[in-house]
Amino acid sequence: MTSGLIFSLFFVFAYVYIATSHKKRGLAIWITAGLAVVFTIIFGCFAGWSELASIAGGINFSVLLIFSGILLIAEVLIETGVPGYLAGHIVSRSKNYGHAAIYLCILSSVISIFVENVATVMIVAPIALEVARKLKANPVALLVGIAVASNLQGTATLVGDPPSMILAAAENMDFNDFFFMNGKPGIFFAVQLGAVASFFVLRKFLKKDSRPLPEVTIPSVSSWFPAWILAGVILGLAILSFFFPGVGIEAGLLCIAGGGTAVLWHAFFRRRHSGGRGRGNHGDRRARKILKEFDWIRCSCLPGSSSWWAPLRKWESCIRSVFSWPVYPGTVPCLHS
Repeated sequence: MTSGLIFSLFFVFAYVYIATSHKKRGLAIWITAGLAVVFTIIFGCFAGWSELASIAGGINFSVLLIFSGILLIAEVLIETGVPGYLAGHIVSRSKNYGHAAIYLCILSSVISIFVENVATVMIVAPIALEVARKLKANPVALLVGIAVASNLQGTATLVGDPPSMILAAAENMDFNDFFFMNGKPGIFFAVQLGAVASFFVLRKFLKKDSRPLPEVTIPSVSSWFPAWILAGVILGLAILSFFFPGVGIEAGLLCIAGGGTAVLWHAFFRRRHSGGRGRGNHGDRRARKILKEFDWIRCSCLPGSSSWWAPLRKWESCIRSVFSWPVYPGTVPCLHS
């Protein structure tokens, strides 16, 4: 029995729990990782402090900082009403419900290139639901289209979604590598090809509805400052890629600095315009509430998931041998060591 095999089994247990339960996922990951360490000690295959060091070394704090910073900026951006303003204008200028549905999916796709997927859906879905409610239309197809568009584009850039961040950290990719890698078009352009194909499918389902659109209330924008913060962070990541290859701590510090600046600005802006005077359509959530409602669950899941990498890499050669060679009794040494 090897440590790689033990960690692989507990990894499967953790994966099954995450797939079937919605409660305390982050805690479940850490518990299964801890149990895996305990069982390696029980079976006598624990390598000591070097094993713990390799597990801790698998946690990439740069990924955590990038994820947290971008998500905080998105939360403040929602408070300013910028996304709702853009979506409202798109809907008001559409010919009918079918056209508006397609345009909202495209907007969701564009936003998701730079903002995490769940935040993107939170940004676009309220406008979609308002339009569907006024027309008494079934919003399921539209919401599925928005979710598909945002999920697909989340892979296009480093900051689009946690899997992109984890991929970049594992393969030592930087922000610009998603566009061009080794002189060749990167994953960004492959995702755009998939997006074009998917929009033809969405068009088939959504553009059928030619009902005229009801009047949609376009929310006002209290400030464009968080949008400029997001643009500055994206530009900064592109510039950092020329000086610090890979997902280094510099990229993480830039993103968390942008997120912290956005939250602090929101706190002062809200206090300065308390009572609604001059605040436009600015949200009512306090900075403390934004931090309280922050996605701490996924923040705890990311380091817990990353801690599995080093032990699972030990099991990688065994997995390769199982799938690359005919399996006969005694021919896979790592199963018996």
